[in-house]
Amino acid sequence: MIIPVWMEAEIGGVSKDVLLNPLDEQVLETYPIGAFAKDVIWQNSFTTLHARKVLRFARRTLGQIGCSERSTFESLKARILGFGCLLCPAEAAVYVQRQLGDRQKDVLQLLFLMEQIADSKGCKRIFKVNKSHDFSQWWLHAICLPPDKEFPSDTEIVFVLPDKK
Repeated sequence: MIIPVWMEAEIGGVSKDVLLNPLDEQVLETYPIGAFAKDVIWQNSFTTLHARKVLRFARRTLGQIGCSERSTFESLKARILGFGCLLCPAEAAVYVQRQLGDRQKDVLQLLFLMEQIADSKGCKRIFKVNKSHDFSQWWLHAICLPPDKEFPSDTEIVFVLPDKK
């Protein structure tokens, strides 16, 4: 299956302190981060890449990658990895959120296929980016994933395409 590149983004090379604590308050107003997402980011298991790297992201619905009407997170991971694609580094959602701007008018919500990270209460979460109620901003959230949670086939996911050879 040929999966097109949706977006390229340069990520990494900064600590999570720098990633989350910009000196400019306007950045936090423009790119808000929900409480659960902040909690996940401050966990020790959330790490950032040491060096800058350009990643090629794909955005597909579950139906476009041949998943059934109700797919679990583990079945999605297996499907994507089976195509030779990769999971998103945890920090990818922050960088993608900041690049979306107004150019993605057809998108309301994106789930990031990544390793789950437990929050401070032990709930395993992944990141999602969604439009605010007035469609003016992209919010970064972290959603809890019980093992049996199923996603409908129109759910849009983001994952990493392998490097060009």
